[in-house]
Amino acid sequence: MLALIRIIALICYFILVNAALLLVCLVRPFHRDNVYVAGKLYSSISVILGLKLEVRVPESVKQGGPFVYIANHQNSYDLVTICKAAQKGTVTVGKKSLKWIPIFGQAYWLTGNIMIDRKNSGRARGTLQVTVDKIKEKGLSVWFFPEGTRSY
Repeated sequence: MLALIRIIALICYFILVNAALLLVCLVRPFHRDNVYVAGKLYSSISVILGLKLEVRVPESVKQGGPFVYIANHQNSYDLVTICKAAQKGTVTVGKKSLKWIPIFGQAYWLTGNIMIDRKNSGRARGTLQVTVDKIKEKGLSVWFFPEGTRSY
């Protein structure tokens, strides 16, 4: 019974979180801290799942970047766990197809994340060059999930 209540609460809260995030992103599209806000909103879902998350941020990171973060994206739970570690001024590099997921995809795009076309290696390399330029020009930190396609 508790599982059923959590599932219903999770679905309702997930819709609410995405609506709030979409509103934030419409007010300030592509803002450098939108990913940070999204991370805080998505990680708040962990309470419904009964998870306690702890993030330890090194002093060197607190003093400012830009940085290149590398993380291993394993499953859908990462949306509510690893997102809590997002720092201000950080964007992710994600596959272009994510933007077609209703509501989540539009929020992902509006947060200012960098979309990469993994099916076209020439465009993917061009996107990586754009990423390097953003790091240099805007002082953005970038978060990569290099493991590629997730497996079961």
